Amino acid sequence: MPAGTPKILTLLQTFSPDEMQRFDELVRSPFFNKKTAVVALLQAIQPYYPHFEAWNPQVVFSAVFGEGKPYNDKYFNNLLSDLWMLAKQFLVQSDLQLRPIEQQYFIAEELAMRNLLAHAERELKALDAMLNEQKYTHTDYYELRVKYNRIADYLLYKQQHITRRNHALQQKLDGLLHYYWYYTFKLCAVMSGLQTTSTSFRFNLSKVVPILRTFNPDDYPAEPHLTVAYYMMRLNEPDAQWFEFEHLLQLTQEQREVFSADLIKMITIFLANYLSRLNLVNPLSATQMQIWFLLYEQLIQLHQQQKDTMPTWLFDAAVRVGLTVMGADWADEFVKTNQNRLLPSFAEQYIPYANACICFTQANYADAIYLLSAISPQHTSFYFKIKMLLLMAYYHTQNYDAYLLTSDTVKHTLRSRTEISTAEQQYLKNAIGAMDKLYKLHLKFAAAAYEKLSLQIFDNTTPIAHKQWLQNQLLLVAKKQHRIKLKQAPFFE
Repeated sequence: MPAGTPKILTLLQTFSPDEMQRFDELVRSPFFNKKTAVVALLQAIQPYYPHFEAWNPQVVFSAVFGEGKPYNDKYFNNLLSDLWMLAKQFLVQSDLQLRPIEQQYFIAEELAMRNLLAHAERELKALDAMLNEQKYTHTDYYELRVKYNRIADYLLYKQQHITRRNHALQQKLDGLLHYYWYYTFKLCAVMSGLQTTSTSFRFNLSKVVPILRTFNPDDYPAEPHLTVAYYMMRLNEPDAQWFEFEHLLQLTQEQREVFSADLIKMITIFLANYLSRLNLVNPLSATQMQIWFLLYEQLIQLHQQQKDTMPTWLFDAAVRVGLTVMGADWADEFVKTNQNRLLPSFAEQYIPYANACICFTQANYADAIYLLSAISPQHTSFYFKIKMLLLMAYYHTQNYDAYLLTSDTVKHTLRSRTEISTAEQQYLKNAIGAMDKLYKLHLKFAAAAYEKLSLQIFDNTTPIAHKQWLQNQLLLVAKKQHRIKLKQAPFFE
């Protein structure tokens, strides 16, 4: 809508026809509104719904007050403001109707505050039952449990039930701890994940991480949500261990029937991201690759069940991991089956890239180069994906001039673009440096340079993009040199 459009119209644009009808009922209700002019205003602007493109303030004003009253801009804006306030009230009411637990909470609280203690206690018991029933599915369970404990404490204090209140106080403290652990784990998991994957912003977690590491999952066997949130945070930390991945995977499988689909989706993303980062340091085994592929398959199924558009990152990851685990035929069929599930603006880029990955795997490097060269990436991380695959394709076709030109361009871009994460900058920088050395070895072998590069790319602590490909290509270079005894090299043991 054009600049200067009243904010009430921008909000009403988002209303569904059913919401417009219910909003009309609210505006007509004397409980919420006693101004007949506001009722007439809504009736006058409804014919312009949903786009409000041809609406005219003077025409609407005349429809409300009649042709004889001159247009008054200040008065008309006041009416629009009244309608805006009612629209906000409608949003509150609509949201509350979808939250039966919150409704029950407000009822119990109001009764307790009005000293109707017996009635409040009955409502509080009903609230407790509702919370227990939705413990594993309600996203705000711990927050609501804190509110429940606060009302229970107040009610028992008013009733002078000393022993019961002591128990309630203990539950109140435990609930606050659960709330703190759960939401802090989730927040730190998101922040550390962003810091390692997609942002150069440096979050300060130094004060909270030592506290969080005092948490022991074994102390909370009845709170699987806390354990899940803890392991999601741990998997995003640099010192995450494989056993922590296995524990989270096993817990998710055990609780699959009670966890919500959204929580399972979130857990699966964290599990897959951990394997992605691990693969940069130490290429995954065949078994680990299979697990990685199955995680992406589960995510795809969850998105299909919820009828969501497939995220581009999931489409891209499924193709690349599927190529290794299932082969090019599977990847080709996957692309054809799911290409319409991407948003058109992204499909224009990610479909050619996926096909280029398939061509590359099939050693059809010329077609891969053709497809990659025609893509204009919309964001920086995707730019580097394209260029890195181009570099590998130029390597295989021995197009040294194109390789050097692309390598120099990528290194310049990597230095000048600061919006990507430090971790991504580092593993890309390591990969380009290793590729340059590999290309020089390919052109002219030198034993000392070979040994130095071997130590770099077979080191299981250094993150390097396309590490498996680099290792494989170095092995091929070495096999051509009969004087090198591969079996004696410590990094091949």
